[in-house]
Amino acid sequence: MAEKKITLTESELMAMVAGMVEAKLADAPAKKIELTEEQKAIEEHARELVDFKIPKTKTQRDDVFIGLNGVRYSIKRGVTVKVPRAVKMIYEESEEQDAIAADLVDAAAARLEEMMK
Repeated sequence: MAEKKITLTESELMAMVAGMVEAKLADAPAKKIELTEEQKAIEEHARELVDFKIPKTKTQRDDVFIGLNGVRYSIKRGVTVKVPRAVKMIYEESEEQDAIAADLVDAAAARLEEMMK
């Protein structure tokens, strides 16, 4: 018996896989997770709304998009907005990581320049 070949586009394949995953998840029993009081307090703290303003600079003028647990936040630079504390923390950590990466690049460039002399 000859094997039957099926041709699918990437989007058709992705839709098929998504449907299969959804069906599997729908069949799975929901697991209830009990949080400790400390975990509940941390979660509440992270969800608390705080004022947040991302500065607008000469080179950075575009809105900033931050994703948290499937929710996308679009934050306009130069405008104070209220966001969950966790969103602000994500941005601040990202900025710290950018600064560390820039320092590493500068150090590597300096070492390379020294080696080229």
